[in-house]
Amino acid sequence: MDMIKDFLYSEMSIEALYKEVIFFINSVEIQKGEFEGNQYILRKIDKENFILYAEYEDKEGRIKDMSGTAQFIHKDKLIETIEKYIKENEKF
Repeated sequence: MDMIKDFLYSEMSIEALYKEVIFFINSVEIQKGEFEGNQYILRKIDKENFILYAEYEDKEGRIKDMSGTAQFIHKDKLIETIEKYIKENEKF
């Protein structure tokens, strides 16, 4: 499964989280920052560009940063992908 599909499956399970992610993506007040989901980090580079990567906790409780496998995505494509997933999976 590709990273964006896994992100959608993992993070778009409840409406409140969906709304928070959409707000973060669309907010002009948030110029740069990170949205920390259950497994994924969505990093806002600027108002149009994002990086998506996973973080996992290993058996010893240490955080494993998977930013080496990060995926770059444009705002418009990200929103389009999220909305399509919500519609196709009849979420909320």
